[in-house]
Amino acid sequence: GGLGVLLLATQLAAATRTVQVGPSGTLTFVDDASGTSTTTITAGDSVTWVWQSSGHSTTRNQSPETWDSGVQFTPFTFTHRFLAPGTYRYHCTPHEIFGMVGTVVVLPAGGGTTTTTVRRGTTTTTTVPPPVTCSDPEAVASTRAEIETRCPCSAASTHAAYLRCAAGVMKDALKAHALPGPCKHTVRMCAAKSTCGRPESVTCCRTNAAGRTACSVKRGAAACRRPRRGTACTSTRPSCCEACSGAGCAP
Repeated sequence: GGLGVLLLATQLAAATRTVQVGPSGTLTFVDDASGTSTTTITAGDSVTWVWQSSGHSTTRNQSPETWDSGVQFTPFTFTHRFLAPGTYRYHCTPHEIFGMVGTVVVLPAGGGTTTTTVRRGTTTTTTVPPPVTCSDPEAVASTRAEIETRCPCSAASTHAAYLRCAAGVMKDALKAHALPGPCKHTVRMCAAKSTCGRPESVTCCRTNAAGRTACSVKRGAAACRRPRRGTACTSTRPSCCEACSGAGCAP
């Protein structure tokens, strides 16, 4: 309904990117979107680090953007909102010496960044355009409704099969100009972070001590554990795009 569209519009206005901390036991930070240790966002956006292995931190000590999660153990998440454009290198305190570092590139809201490099008398100027964001929550909601019609979540045989079906619907919507290109990522994310085709799995809303809530798909309710000094709940909604509210699980 109208409230759902309003909530989605608010979510699209300020994006949150996810970085995996120590995936598969490696001493790395891996951004979900880029697949590298570099995360590119716009001023006003947030980055959420998700611990996949224990004994790590995400830390930056230099201004203007400083943060420190402290050394944490799974399961744990930490979120920082970036307000100042710039390039920010951060590290894991215990493992920086082993190369566990990452970078967050914050572009100005509504504009790009220009970098000038001088080497041996040659000046090279590179302009990075501003990221294109989705500004049509109604199109997102309509495409997701069509996915549910053509690819019912409850009837999905496997998650991979569900994603293939959803991709076909999304392709048709893009071709018919019913879904703007910049909104493709939002629809894909809603399908990917869902329980469709995953028997016994749940959407898990975890709220940390600072009151920040993050959603993930867990293999079962027992795996949805609360963070230290926080809370956790399992949602009845299949996708993380609507499973959580500001204080836990959406009604």
